[in-house]
Amino acid sequence: MLTGNILITGGTGTLGGAILRRAHEENWQATFTVLSRDPMKQKALKAKYPDVGMFLGDVTDPVALDAACAGKDLIIHAAAMKHIPEAEAFPTAAVKINVEGSLNVLVAAHRLGVPKVLGISTDKACHPINVYGATKMLMERLFQQYGEAGLIETHLVRYGNVIGSTGSVVEVWKKMIAEKGKITATSPDMTRWWITADDAVGYLLVALKETAAHIFVPCMGAMSMADMYEFIGGGAPIEYTGLRPGEKMHEEIITVEEGPGTGTVPEGWIVCPFTCPPLNPKPAYVSRFGKTSDNPGVWIDKEMFAGMFGSLG
Repeated sequence: MLTGNILITGGTGTLGGAILRRAHEENWQATFTVLSRDPMKQKALKAKYPDVGMFLGDVTDPVALDAACAGKDLIIHAAAMKHIPEAEAFPTAAVKINVEGSLNVLVAAHRLGVPKVLGISTDKACHPINVYGATKMLMERLFQQYGEAGLIETHLVRYGNVIGSTGSVVEVWKKMIAEKGKITATSPDMTRWWITADDAVGYLLVALKETAAHIFVPCMGAMSMADMYEFIGGGAPIEYTGLRPGEKMHEEIITVEEGPGTGTVPEGWIVCPFTCPPLNPKPAYVSRFGKTSDNPGVWIDKEMFAGMFGSLG
């Protein structure tokens, strides 16, 4: 449960909506403000949650950011340009939003006396091969720098893919089936980490409790593209087209290099900045092998996926 005055950047997205839904259901003693650049999404969110404050703007606009950050106790920084093809096509935009925008958030928080900032990262930040991943790796480093310097209290959580999020394969495939009666996909052997939006909120709460200038990596399950097709394809024809530029066959969530600075908590792992001594004198097995989606420890089966997908609402 969160309390106080909270700003969510990019708060009209999937995670922002899940946070507000959870807060409403559990009666959190918190006041929320959303900073985002889509007035139509803000209007829809405001209709659902009338008490939520709205600022139209984004993290690349220091004036709007200052106005939104003033008087806050916590900033949840979820704003990002997050889709790989768009970031590959427009890297300057990805850098401006994901790197410069993240720095703007940290600078504003420090200047205005906001005590805590939580950054939302991604498995793509591990050994990045695409623009999106590279920008999120830099975001992580900026948060760690500010936290290690004691300028503000920073927290980070590194997720996999969120089921049902805007532009996710679940959403895209269901639309393809409805409109074309068939599916296109990259490779049946591709694997990805998956969590629900509600799980993402729960892990965000853990990150705020367990980390300071560190990265919380939750326990997640993975599945292959072939499994995903079996679970939601409904027998529709499928055509495999091969990897798109900037895509990996398998995703990492903790790198081999991060292993020596990685300790365990019941909900997952805590990854230290490279400048810190290890949290755990006997590091987890990831110190030798890393942690990748083709060897996840937990494979999501059809029953598990049905439960995850049924929780979308």
